[in-house]
Amino acid sequence: MRDKILPAAVLSVILCINAYAGDTDFNSQGDAADAFASSAAQQRADLLVRKMTLDEKLQFIHSQYEWIKVPGGGAGYIQGVPRLGIPDLDMVDSATGSGSSWQTSSTFPATIAVAASWDRRLSYDYGKQVAIQLRAQG
Repeated sequence: MRDKILPAAVLSVILCINAYAGDTDFNSQGDAADAFASSAAQQRADLLVRKMTLDEKLQFIHSQYEWIKVPGGGAGYIQGVPRLGIPDLDMVDSATGSGSSWQTSSTFPATIAVAASWDRRLSYDYGKQVAIQLRAQG
């Protein structure tokens, strides 16, 4: 009996998902696109991009630093555009701590160990401590 119930349950779930997906128009660019285009953030971003030079745009997609020489010792660095008020962006690999190659920081256990505990409070505290250390490093 158990051998027949599980496949039937899986099939039922798949059919329900397909029925829902069939009702949803995923190709519509209507209201969602209009709402996004009219948002203040989108308008500000469009204005900033129009003001940027080609060199400034390129520096956002290509770092001038090798990963080991990144200012701040993180995983990456994107130079800002001070004349437009865009700050520098320091990137870090922070799953188990800051990952900084030159600043003192704690290294935490692997996140899979936290997940295996099934303790939501521990997960929250873990993330909070990583965030506190990252913030302290700038």
